Amino acid sequence: MARSTPPALDNDIRDLIRHKARKLVGHYGFTRDDVEDIQQELMLDILERLPKLDPNKAPRNAFVKLVVGRKLSNLIRHRTQAKRDFRRED
Repeated sequence: MARSTPPALDNDIRDLIRHKARKLVGHYGFTRDDVEDIQQELMLDILERLPKLDPNKAPRNAFVKLVVGRKLSNLIRHRTQAKRDFRRED
């Protein structure tokens, strides 16, 4: 069984990802060093979920914004969990 290649991410999606990743810097313990990692996490999540997009239910841009928002929420939740909370002192 051959795997289909994922659709390419257009410039609008890449711009959204860059913008959202940079916006996290300085919040929830994210730094400039984390921007590339955040971008990669977001791109991977979008690429994994795009094949599930039903264009009859939602336009592609709305789907991508929803996926990005949920992934960012999960990253923030993970970062601020009690045992990983950046504000916690050792």
